[in-house]
Parts: sequence; structure tokens; C-alpha cells
Amino acid sequence: MRTLLITLLLLTAVMLIYSATIGGADGALHQLNQSNEKVKQRIQSLNP
Repeated sequence: MRTLLITLLLLTAVMLIYSATIGGADGALHQLNQSNEKVKQRIQSLNP
């Protein structure tokens, strides 16, 4: 019983760390894409 509980806790910890890492990467990529769009709009507005 104790081994099962420890195993479940470890699996939960691994899943949380994995999701936090992947979520962080996706969030950064999304923010970069938004930044890219803003820069494109500014450049287009400068062109005559």
C-alpha cells in the first residue's frame, strides 16, 4: 500500500513538472508570435 502511494505521488510530480515545462515553452512561443505580428504591423505602417 505504501509503495503504491509513493509511486502515485512520484508519477504525479513527474506529470506536473512535464506539463509546466511544456506549457512554459508553448507560452513563450505564443508570446514571440504576438511580438512578431506587432513588429510586422509597425514595419508595414512605416512603408509609404
